[in-house]
Amino acid sequence: METLKTSFENYRGVRIALCLVFLLAGGLLYWIPGGFPPWMWRSLFSMLPHLSALWEQRGPSLLYPLSGLVLLSLSVALFWFLFVFAVGWVVRCWWQLRDERRRFALELRETEQMARTMAARERAKEAPVHVAQPTRPLQHAAVSASRPSFGAATATVVQESAPLLTDIETKNSDELLDLALQHPQPIARPKTTAILPTEHIRYVVGMGLDPGLKRKNAPNEDNIFAMQGVRPGGDDSIPVGLFVVADGMGGHVQGQEASRLAIQTISDVVTPSLLHNAGENESFGDIIKDAVHRANLAIYRRNRQQADMMGTTVTTALLVGTMCYIVNVGDSRTYLYRAGKGLKQITRDHSIVARLAENGVIAPEAIYTHPKRNQIYRCLGDTATAEMDFFRVPLQVGDILLLCSDGLWEMVHDDEIERVLAATPTEAAHISARLVQAALKNGGADNIGLLVVCVLPAEEQ
Repeated sequence: METLKTSFENYRGVRIALCLVFLLAGGLLYWIPGGFPPWMWRSLFSMLPHLSALWEQRGPSLLYPLSGLVLLSLSVALFWFLFVFAVGWVVRCWWQLRDERRRFALELRETEQMARTMAARERAKEAPVHVAQPTRPLQHAAVSASRPSFGAATATVVQESAPLLTDIETKNSDELLDLALQHPQPIARPKTTAILPTEHIRYVVGMGLDPGLKRKNAPNEDNIFAMQGVRPGGDDSIPVGLFVVADGMGGHVQGQEASRLAIQTISDVVTPSLLHNAGENESFGDIIKDAVHRANLAIYRRNRQQADMMGTTVTTALLVGTMCYIVNVGDSRTYLYRAGKGLKQITRDHSIVARLAENGVIAPEAIYTHPKRNQIYRCLGDTATAEMDFFRVPLQVGDILLLCSDGLWEMVHDDEIERVLAATPTEAAHISARLVQAALKNGGADNIGLLVVCVLPAEEQ
C-alpha cells in the first residue's frame, strides 16, 4: 500500500491508470448486478416481509435459494464497500498531494526569492577582476572514497590578531524540539578588542575519509571538500578557504548522493564569490548561509523526483582572512583548538540526546551510549527551507579547526581529540591520520570524515 501511495504521488501515469481502473470497476459494478441497488438486494428486501408465508409453503427447501440470495447480496455489498474505500483512499491521497504541492510551491517561491535577493546583492558588489600581481589559483580537493585519504595544502596570507576563543558570535534557532525544560546557557558575545599588528600566516590542511570497520563493504555516506587559495583585494592578498564535511542518510547509495549533492552545491555557490576582487562591505556570512540554503533546496527537489528519501548533515567553514564563518545542520561538528584554551566545540548538535544533555536531563557522557543517540531533528533535504546555526569565529596563529562527522566524535571523545591536536599542532596531515586510526581502533562503527585546518606563521614553511 505504501509503495502504491508513493507511486501515485510521483508518477502521473499511475494516477491516470488508477482513475481508468476505478471508472471501469464502477461501471461493471453498476451494470452486472442490474443497476443500483442491485437486483439481489431488491429481491431480498421484497422477500423478507413474506418470509414466514414462504416457509409454510416450501419448508426447509426454502433455505437453499434464500442462502444463495443472501450470500450473493453480501458479496456485491463487499465489492461496493471495497470500491468506495479505494475511491476514498485515492481522493484522500490526491488531496494530500495537492496540499503538499501547494505548500511546496509557496516554500519554493520564498526560497527562490531569497536566493534572487542574495544573487542581486552579490552582483551589485562585484567588480571586474584586474589583478596587478600574479596570484595562485584556488586549490580544490573533493574527496569521496572508500579508503582513507589524507592531504595538505598551504597559502601565504596576511592575518590580523584575533580575540580569544570565548568571543564568538552565534545566531541560533532550536525551537523544533519542545522539551519544556530549562534553556541552555547563553553564549558570550564579542567584546571590543584592540587591533594588533598583522603578520603573515599559512593554512595547512589535512583530510581523512574512511568507511569504518562495520561498513567497510558498503558505500561511504560521508563526503568532504577542501578548497583554499588567495584572493586579490586592495594592497594585500586575502586568504580564503572553504571546508565542508557532510554525512548522508537515507540508505547507503542515497546517503552518498545526498552528501555529494550538498558539497557540490555549496562549492558552486561559494567559489564564484571568492574569485572576484574583495569588496569592503561583503557579507561572507550571508554567502555561506545562502550556499547551505541552496544545497538544502537541491536535495529537497531531488527527493520530490524519486520515491526514496535522502538527506545529509553538514558542517562547513568559510575562512576569509582571520575570520571564520561556520554553518551547521545536524550532528556533524566543528571544533576549535587553541593552545592555552584547549578544545572547544563551536557547533551544536541538532539531536535528541544533545538537547537532553544541554538541559541537564542526561549526563554529557550519556550522548555516546543513549538509545536515541542517532536521532536528529534537522538535516538538509527534509523541507524546502533549512534551519541552520551560524557562527562567526575570529582566528589567530596556532589555532586548529577540526570539522568531522559523528563517525569520528562518537568513537574518539573530546579529551582524546584534544590530546591528538596538542601533540602535533603544526602537522595537519598527521593529525587527520591519527584521528582516523583512533576512530578505527575504538570500533569504527560508522563512516569517518574529517578535515583539519592549522593556522601557522609563514616563516615555518
